[in-house]
Order: sequence, then structure tokens, then C-alpha cells
Amino acid sequence: MGSGGTEQTDVDARPAFDHLRDLAASGVGSEWTRRQGIAAIAAHLGAEHVRLADDRGHQWSTNPGSRIWPAEERWGLSAVRTEQFLFVRAAERLRVDDRTTLGQLGVRSVLHLPLVEQGRRTGALDVAWCHRVEWWDDRDGPVVRNLARMLLAPTG
Repeated sequence: MGSGGTEQTDVDARPAFDHLRDLAASGVGSEWTRRQGIAAIAAHLGAEHVRLADDRGHQWSTNPGSRIWPAEERWGLSAVRTEQFLFVRAAERLRVDDRTTLGQLGVRSVLHLPLVEQGRRTGALDVAWCHRVEWWDDRDGPVVRNLARMLLAPTG
């Protein structure tokens, strides 16, 4: 696990975030908006896999059906304190199941961001990179968490 500076990407998704925030707030096409939102988060962070999950068991992913996400439950990430994040720089040896590691699925680094609304955990944003990310210092955390919380908000 690590902390410190983030790996910078060439993609600045903040304009896309603004557009998606507007859509999320209006509730227009919520499923489409969620898919576009997690794709924008993936592009912004330079990640190949992003999963958004709510506390009711619903989830949306850039790679539906991916085998990497059951690992969250296996590792007990839901017990991570809600005000923190969990970043694993060298995740290749983490087990997905009894026979498969994340490295065998091409994943090198992972991040778990619990989402909190009014002091209560409402979901999580999980990120996986197929290249090694050396540091996560949470500079991107607030904008990514805010968009993720908006994407989880019920639509009118």
C-alpha cells in the first residue's frame, strides 16, 4: 500500500465531469449517465477498470462481468473506515479466487474509495489499473467522490 503523489494522466476530464454533474443532478437518463460517469472517471484517472457500487448491491462497471470485483468482498474492503481510502500499488499477487490473482487478470494497482453521504456509507468507487500506479495522494479524490455520489443519487 502507498500514499504520496498521484500519477498524472494526459486526460483532463473536468469539463466532462461538469457536463455529467449537470446530467446527474437533472436525473436525465440515469443509467446512461452512470455509464458515462464511470467512463469519465476511468479516463480522468487513466484506469482501465472502474466500478461504482451502492449500498443496496447495485453496481455499474466499465467492464461488466469483470472477475476482479468480487475480490473486494474477499479482502473485506467494506470494513474500511468510511473517511479513508485504500490504495494498493502492487496488487498483482492479491487473490480474486483460490486460483486466480489480479496480476493474472492484468491488474497492477487498485484503489478503493468509500462513498459517504451525511456520515453514512452509501457505496464505493473501485479503480483498477493495468499499469503500476506508484502513488495516490487523494488530490483527485474529492472531485471523483463528488461525481460518484451524484451518480448514485436517486433520480426524480
